[in-house]
Amino acid sequence: MKVIFLDIDGVLNSRETLKRLKDFRKNPNYLPIDDFRVPYLKAIIEETNSKIVLISSWRRYFKKEENNIIPTMPLSIELNKLFLQNNIEIYDLIGKEQYGIEYREKQIIDYLEKNNIDEFIIIDDEISSYEILLDKVINTSIKNKGELVRGLEDTLGLSPEHIDVAINMLNEKKVHLTNSN
Repeated sequence: MKVIFLDIDGVLNSRETLKRLKDFRKNPNYLPIDDFRVPYLKAIIEETNSKIVLISSWRRYFKKEENNIIPTMPLSIELNKLFLQNNIEIYDLIGKEQYGIEYREKQIIDYLEKNNIDEFIIIDDEISSYEILLDKVINTSIKNKGELVRGLEDTLGLSPEHIDVAINMLNEKKVHLTNSN
């Protein structure tokens, strides 16, 4: 199985999204997602036959019942609708016990150790917490010329340039994690 460990904020939106729509918190049905970014994700999924595992703090708005991921809040219901309109399904969630970005890498490693994953990538705009898995991260806050963006206000989000990189990474041969302890 191929997996995309997916963050939401800074990937399917940008700080610019939130600037344009300042009152989004007043409308519980408003989804602060750039609709035009979802087909980029869909293209990666279709070309690689991969599954989405949500690593975003948005995962707290979903629950897992048996093998189903159920949205539990207006925000997650709207995200789920948008995903389903694009034939995208959230396959799983990483642990819900800790939400900080500082826990993501450990939670992803734990997930990899417990599941039969052939290949994976991480799509995230915040890479400071990744060390062991850094080469598997598609950083959506890097500009086209490779210059690091200095702050969330400049976060670019998932873009067409990321699609081929993601597809190539996911279509590589099987990778095995080795325990360094």
